[in-house]
Amino acid sequence: MNIYRYLSVMATSSFPSRRRMQWKLFLLGLLKIPMIGYCRPRIVDWGPERVRVRIPLRRRTRNHFKSMYFGALMVGADLTAGLHAYAYSLEKGWKVSFAFKSSSAEFLRRPDTNVTFEMAQGREVEALLEKSNATGERHHMGVPIAAYDEEGTRVAEFVLELSVRVKK
Repeated sequence: MNIYRYLSVMATSSFPSRRRMQWKLFLLGLLKIPMIGYCRPRIVDWGPERVRVRIPLRRRTRNHFKSMYFGALMVGADLTAGLHAYAYSLEKGWKVSFAFKSSSAEFLRRPDTNVTFEMAQGREVEALLEKSNATGERHHMGVPIAAYDEEGTRVAEFVLELSVRVKK
């Protein structure tokens, strides 16, 4: 059984639905990246321009201060920044190699509740993929992510540098 077959089943000509992306996220956590499966993230809001991912504060994601662990926060930021690159590669039927070249984080307060990660640069990620496809080279872009607690207070800000190359 090949995981890539399940992760890229039927590259359609339309943007993938939230339900389809949640299923692919589950499979990715189950079969390829156990840390994602361990944190159990949920896609709350999904569209071509914006994504919101929630990671619940539970025993698995909590540290000794009863707040969300640094590693769980980085998993949420990683997923939020990478979901659009993966979705657009599915939509266009391209084989895309993407990774994070660098990251920076500023923690504003302790997240004592569930944390929601938000990114609204979906169209810029699509333009980056188009540029990489046109040139055949690797291109980079800083993706800002904001993290909010249940009350809507910003608890952290991340900038992950997304590096993409469309394979021909």
